[in-house]
Amino acid sequence: MDDVTAGNIELSKMFDLYTYLDDAVTDRGYENKSLQYIVDNLYSRVQAGDNTLTSDQRNSIELMHQALQQHSDWGNAILRNTSSYDAIPGCNSISWTDDSIQAATFELDGDYYMSFRGTGDGRWTDNAMGMTGMSPMQYAAVQYYNQMVGDLNLDQIDGNIYVGGHSKGGDESQVIMMCSPYGDLIDGVYSIDGQGLPPDLVAYLKRNMDPAEYQARLDRMYSICGEYDPVHQMGIVIIPDGNTYYLAVDGDGLLPWHDMKYMFGNEVNGVWTYHDLKWQIDPNTGAYLNGTPQYTVEFAKGLNAELMKLDRTTRDSVARTMMYLIDLSSGSYLSDPRKIPNGRDVMDFLFFGVPMITSELLFTPEGRQTLESLIGVLVDSLSKPDALGPTFGPIVSAIIVAAGTLLLAPVLLTLTVLGEIFKIDVIYDAFIKVCEKIAEIGQKVYDFLKPVFDLCGRVINNFVNYIRQHSYSYRYCCNNPQLVVNPETLEAYANRIDRVNTRLKNVESRIKDLYDEVDFLDMSWVQGADMKIGESSKLRKCSEYLNYTASEFRNAEYNINHKLLEVF
Repeated sequence: MDDVTAGNIELSKMFDLYTYLDDAVTDRGYENKSLQYIVDNLYSRVQAGDNTLTSDQRNSIELMHQALQQHSDWGNAILRNTSSYDAIPGCNSISWTDDSIQAATFELDGDYYMSFRGTGDGRWTDNAMGMTGMSPMQYAAVQYYNQMVGDLNLDQIDGNIYVGGHSKGGDESQVIMMCSPYGDLIDGVYSIDGQGLPPDLVAYLKRNMDPAEYQARLDRMYSICGEYDPVHQMGIVIIPDGNTYYLAVDGDGLLPWHDMKYMFGNEVNGVWTYHDLKWQIDPNTGAYLNGTPQYTVEFAKGLNAELMKLDRTTRDSVARTMMYLIDLSSGSYLSDPRKIPNGRDVMDFLFFGVPMITSELLFTPEGRQTLESLIGVLVDSLSKPDALGPTFGPIVSAIIVAAGTLLLAPVLLTLTVLGEIFKIDVIYDAFIKVCEKIAEIGQKVYDFLKPVFDLCGRVINNFVNYIRQHSYSYRYCCNNPQLVVNPETLEAYANRIDRVNTRLKNVESRIKDLYDEVDFLDMSWVQGADMKIGESSKLRKCSEYLNYTASEFRNAEYNINHKLLEVF
């Protein structure tokens, strides 16, 4: 890697950070404005104490403000486009965070830089889909890039085109390079902590691309990773080892593992200070060294290798359940029930995923180091709940402690029995220490949550009393105790719902027939339609409820009439 590439990566990380500002930068007035103008405007909001900005947004704006003070030329970059204003599927909502992707295109001195945001809340299941085939977000990213080529005439410029992003954004950048018909226009892809590609897509590319072109595009891609980052080992890693660089990060514990701010920022008591990326340089030649990954990277590499050994269906189930748990831990709610793991997914996760994760955690040196770090973060989060979020920190701690007790205790108990049989005291000691640690954490969780539960009880009681006093529905029911129900009407509605559900089921069947008729790169459209259309369990339950209610009221009416006949 030369100095020009390193400089481009330094600049690109600012654009990547910009995409994480989410709703703070959805103002259309920022388009065709300079980065300096945008950051100055945002920084004035920070200085004014704007409480609509989250703490993470304020920290990111602070880092960007300091970066432009050190690199004033970066401020001349012009924002040419943000994805939230493009009339393409998934990229036309008012709120940027509702888009299937979040991207921004900047221009500086005739060169164009396109940056893609990492996974947002409620979208981790897209990462699971990307463990098998091409996912909707990957496909949408290719669409966005293709549209920018047309809208901004990027196929006619004399300057260079660079595409990058952090995490999922880095993954999408790689997909764009390899799958877009305009991928040959890209001069460099800069994937920061970005995961690899889906196995099916890599196999497809190797079958259909000219080998020389395939290698040429790989050689123009760079992976820049924090030394503790585990995410870039997901999927099939295609970026050459020679183009992969591990950088030292600031901070300790869980925080620097995947948060890109720690690659170029130092946080002390909530105050952030910017610095350039910490490249490792050979003191004799001045060459950029690839650096050394830490234990979390090796753990993730081993875990990913085991995951890739599973058949396609099982791998999808395990990955889907894992990513759904991540969404839950961040407090996200998935409105689309088709993204929620079904019973088969959960069973596959329990029978394949849990043993696989447990084995890697307990029986590999890097796994045990990772487990030790996780326990340390949990203990820290109990004393400082904001370490994992002001609302969900203690809840996540409780969930993980409970899961750890249920999943690891049987394994450790088995090891203890074996230790007694073979007189291996080390295993017994390890089991006792882990049990003591679980008990200690469990007590802290209980002590922390007890007043929360008490408060919730009082709030619920007060809410119920308020409803009783002020609810029109409650007062109406009290004043009108008679209930009039027509079972035939309920059954008629149930019948209409059943007909709608049958039509949805038929449409789903016809959509599934399309899988054998479309090209691989177009399969995401079919997959997206398949996810949204099909027999609805909610409609079925509504129909069952209506029929059940009609039946119960008929029985009640019969019993009442029967009793009346007995009386008279």
